Amino acid sequence: MLFSKQPRFFLIILAVYLVLATAVSVIVPLGEAPDEADHYAYARYLARHRHLPQGPEITQGKHPPLYHGMAALVGGWTGMGLFLQPNPDVFPIRTDGPANFFIHGDAEAFPWREGPLAFHLVRFLSVVLGGITLWATWRIGQESFPQRQDVGLMAAAFLAGLPGFLYISGAINNDNAAGAFGALAILIMVRMIQQSLSWRYTLALGVIFGLGALSKVGTFSLWPLLALPLAAYLWPRRDQARAWLEVVGHGALAWGLGLLVASPWLVRNWQLYGDPLGWALVRQTIDVREGPIDLGVLLWLAKGLYTYFWGRYGAIGQIFLPHWAYALAGVFSLAVLMGVIHLLRGWWREGSCQVFLLLLLAGAPLLTLAGIINYTRLALGTDQARLLWPSIAAIGVWFGMGLAGGFDALPITRELRTAPRVLAVLALSASVGLSVLVLLVWPAFW
Repeated sequence: MLFSKQPRFFLIILAVYLVLATAVSVIVPLGEAPDEADHYAYARYLARHRHLPQGPEITQGKHPPLYHGMAALVGGWTGMGLFLQPNPDVFPIRTDGPANFFIHGDAEAFPWREGPLAFHLVRFLSVVLGGITLWATWRIGQESFPQRQDVGLMAAAFLAGLPGFLYISGAINNDNAAGAFGALAILIMVRMIQQSLSWRYTLALGVIFGLGALSKVGTFSLWPLLALPLAAYLWPRRDQARAWLEVVGHGALAWGLGLLVASPWLVRNWQLYGDPLGWALVRQTIDVREGPIDLGVLLWLAKGLYTYFWGRYGAIGQIFLPHWAYALAGVFSLAVLMGVIHLLRGWWREGSCQVFLLLLLAGAPLLTLAGIINYTRLALGTDQARLLWPSIAAIGVWFGMGLAGGFDALPITRELRTAPRVLAVLALSASVGLSVLVLLVWPAFW
């Protein structure tokens, strides 16, 4: 059976991703990804002091510590020395100016030692977390569409070569942990909808909620989505008092366990800064926005999210792809949208389960986007697509749906089986990722 070969196809996709993401982690000069030097400084502090920083001195110390704690474990044995030297010529940013925020010398050359070695090890931790996200994306697509299992493979193939995903996956950034735990949370909720409630799934979801919250605050945007699997279970049993009690119990367990896992960091913030998320500290470490969120700000935000998603590089996103690349991505996105419409025709008529799955897949990116807009009220620089990473798996599945539906709409491909379609998407995706990496990213930095 073709579907029995799915793990083999996914392993091919995963291998392509690992090659491309590892290449990004090696090619991009150290510290030249968004906030990367500050994330390294946070991990270094944890490795050296073995306790959390207090106050604004470590700027990324406003974030939960799980990713940086893992980074400290991975790279701490090297000593994690300081080696980055700021480039005095980078400001003001101009098109003919240097792309690098740091001066890169022989200390960073292979074979790596001490600080550079730690940096590369932590970057590879990010690559692994991106691989977990990729696996969960495949499973979400497969289990959401059990009769159309090419959806999950195409979703994974799309992400495997997406320039924006590869760039962050090859960098030191806690958004990689947010993406992995967010993807796992969505996968568990898909299973709760498809297979009914299970205390095993509820326990696992509570732990994943908590670990996600300990990685990045943005993962809290996924917590309300638990209402969908609870409602999916309750809907056909809404006249049964026991079902209501079960729903309350599962909800209390998942959300309560999530809070319990995250409670050490939440309680510490409350004690030090007056609230669980430490907003007083956050305000000391960001550029605070002045003025309301108007149409101009929303357009700026949309443009930034779009360009970063498809590929935008440098410590502050100062390296853009050519204009034609973003235009081509827009045409591709419209084609994907038409494919989604084609795939979903009559889908909701198959039962309430499918409706709740669709709401889950749509709700994840929408709630994450709502959180970004809300954060934009406070901070500048929120136009980076990596802030969408808690729901990147759901976004990938939407692209997988559009690609699968697009193939169905083309008469010439109706006789093609799943394998040629998926391999074609993978080949295109990998070609795009490799081309951007070699032709654009490498020359821009070096």
